[in-house]
Amino acid sequence: MSTRESQKIAKSNQFLFRPALRPAKRILGPLLALALAQLLAMATAPEAPRVIRTPDPVESLAFSSDGTVLAAAFDGRAQLIHIPPAAGAADGSFPVLGAFHGAACTLRSPAFSPDSLLYYGRRRDCAGPASRSSRSRAARRASAANAGDAREIPIYDLATGRVAHRLGPHAGYLKAIGMSADGRRLASASDDGQLRIWSVADGRLLRSTRLPRLTDPRRVVQPFAFDPQLELIAVHDWRDYYMVMIEVETGRVLHKTEYPFRAGEQPLFVFAPDGQSYFDGRRIRASRSGEPVSTIEFNFALIPGRAVFSPDGQQLALLQLSAGGQASASSSTATSASSSTVEIYTVATGALYSSYTVTDRLISLAWHPEAERRILAAGGYSGRIYLREFESLP
Repeated sequence: MSTRESQKIAKSNQFLFRPALRPAKRILGPLLALALAQLLAMATAPEAPRVIRTPDPVESLAFSSDGTVLAAAFDGRAQLIHIPPAAGAADGSFPVLGAFHGAACTLRSPAFSPDSLLYYGRRRDCAGPASRSSRSRAARRASAANAGDAREIPIYDLATGRVAHRLGPHAGYLKAIGMSADGRRLASASDDGQLRIWSVADGRLLRSTRLPRLTDPRRVVQPFAFDPQLELIAVHDWRDYYMVMIEVETGRVLHKTEYPFRAGEQPLFVFAPDGQSYFDGRRIRASRSGEPVSTIEFNFALIPGRAVFSPDGQQLALLQLSAGGQASASSSTATSASSSTVEIYTVATGALYSSYTVTDRLISLAWHPEAERRILAAGGYSGRIYLREFESLP
């Protein structure tokens, strides 16, 4: 290289590192980091969704234990959809195995048990969305036959679509329902403070205890989640906005943590599959001690609407909504033209791994039970179910 060329290179380096260009470097640095993050998200993005079309908003989703059946519940109706091993066709041609018709707002929170029974819980705020599909006369008859007391839990027989037996009645309206990991026991908590454990197979009451009164002796706490082993129940202390973990066997308060939501928001709380940790809407915490494990680094400008752990508990899928939206089919802002973002986080670190956006108001989430398939189902207000399969997960 000649002396003249060396001098030109030296001058150009001096130009690049002039103090006047340092502000530009401070701007370009974050932009380059953002570009790299977008490239990483593109590399880990899920495949194009496979869409299942249903006639009504999909408020609740649940897979059977072998992953071959997906239950979708909405507005007093439920459909059982076959999910083939090859994940189905891209045109949404998934066979419908059967349908249930119950009283309006009764078919919610589906779950499967080993003896092929499916349960749905009622909610006190039973003003569900108006069905966009006209019901047949047979459907109305089936709905009337399956209707019952709003304080009971109907157990449906998959073979006949009719109620096999009912759990209850409870003295108060139901506030939380949980199925054990083996599907043989069901726990229910009502707003009268009673906590009950049932046998799913025959409807026998196995145990009944009363939740403790915490802050205000005139009012019981509001329960909203059971762990998969039915050993713990998370309740909301309504007066001081704290979440309290209670041991079901003894009624002992294990810990109390600050409630991380703004006033008027619904509780967002979900246990990990092994019950050892939970997501409280902001952090992953140890179930019995309440100690933080990691903090989920989501966008605080959005509202977390639904959350669900992957089958192995290593990932957390979080449904993000716009500031004015709610993850409820009864929301007046829930229109099919809205957009929702689903984000996948690594539980151990709380870091975002992948995300995607759907032009729909999503209101439910469910992971496929087989961890190696890496399929996430999301139900929308439009009646569509979006199945996304990830090539890999950390």
